[in-house]
Amino acid sequence: MNLLLLILPLLGSDPSELPAVDGLPFSPVAELSPIQGDTVSVTYHQFTLFRSGSDTFAIHILPHPKYGEDGITYTWYRLPGGGRDFLSRRVEIGHGEARESGATRIESVPVVQAGTLRMEWSKGNRDSGWLYWRDAPKDVAVYPSPFKRLEDVATSLDSDRWVSRRSVLENEAKQKKKAE
Repeated sequence: MNLLLLILPLLGSDPSELPAVDGLPFSPVAELSPIQGDTVSVTYHQFTLFRSGSDTFAIHILPHPKYGEDGITYTWYRLPGGGRDFLSRRVEIGHGEARESGATRIESVPVVQAGTLRMEWSKGNRDSGWLYWRDAPKDVAVYPSPFKRLEDVATSLDSDRWVSRRSVLENEAKQKKKAE
């Protein structure tokens, strides 16, 4: 059965009234993804993909072994010029950590820095946290589903599912204007 038919009663709309994503017709996957405005929910122990400029990034975040939910460690992978083969020799790899603790933060703002891509991070729970892409370049896009294994990106990535920051913000502005 078509997923769209299952969720339409929940949304209260027919497909022609639902917002487009990146100029494409409504995509239930994109609409039901963990992306809201300038916020992306990231599942720990999985790879979240981003595109910025011509580069593709995979970020793998784990709870910090010492600080638990108050901190993270992460490994990032960058494919200069884009692509999906994160096992190739041209991949750049880096590591980092961020920490927050109640009102007292170790850094002024905890940040995930993946090569040229920089996003603020905040804790969620033991399974996920939040990346804020408000200060990232306008062309940044996120893949709406995380990957358990980095090697699966090469065979399972669907190029039509990327959700750009610009399209999310445009859709929210349209919805706000429509509500007024």
